[in-house]
Amino acid sequence: MSGSINRTLRFYEQKGLIKSSRSSGNYRLYDQANVDRLQQILFFKYFDFGLSEIRQLLNLPEEEQLTLLAGQRNKIIMRQQQLQTILTSLDETLKWRKGEIEMTNEEKFEALKQEKLVENEARYGQEIREKYGEETVAASNQKFQNLTEEQMKRFDEIQVEIGQKLQEYITGGKDSEDLARQIFTLHKEFLQMTWPSYSAEAHRGLGEMYVADPRFRKYYQDAAGNLDAATTLNEIIQKYAK
Repeated sequence: MSGSINRTLRFYEQKGLIKSSRSSGNYRLYDQANVDRLQQILFFKYFDFGLSEIRQLLNLPEEEQLTLLAGQRNKIIMRQQQLQTILTSLDETLKWRKGEIEMTNEEKFEALKQEKLVENEARYGQEIREKYGEETVAASNQKFQNLTEEQMKRFDEIQVEIGQKLQEYITGGKDSEDLARQIFTLHKEFLQMTWPSYSAEAHRGLGEMYVADPRFRKYYQDAAGNLDAATTLNEIIQKYAK
């Protein structure tokens, strides 16, 4: 009924997460308490908790477990609402591009933002959620959706400027501290346009992600036309994000 195979159930038993008794035919029997416990385990696994964390969570008082599950439910609702907004906008865009409906410039602009969110979600959604959490990502996406057309123009300009200045900085032998500070200031401005609140620590963590993740490395390599672009940007971030 749970969708768990026997091997998984045996593994949970070995880890002390659930218990069973034996029938006369040597079948495993699970009482109601352990069936309920299995449901909790599967919920927590769905929310990406590790088994060691799940063991600790199962030992929490019932009230604390309910609070935790209610919090996860709120996150799912937020994510559901966000995805529905994006889906609706994309549907409208598809109809417009097929010539089925007319769209105002304002509607096209909103659709463009939604498309950028979808693209970002497809590329980096899982990683940024693991690093910053669902609530932070949802708040960031909402701030992005609220950008005006003028702010969006600046948002795109900053990304181009960062690539150009990185290229100039690397080509010049990385000798210009003024240029390095300009790059850092631009990158910080870029983050502040979508981050709910700025944190130097989070900025440094993002810089490390740029180096560790091949997709980010390629993005900055393409933007600056240099293989060392992501590494160089991270060095600048680590130096000036204090």
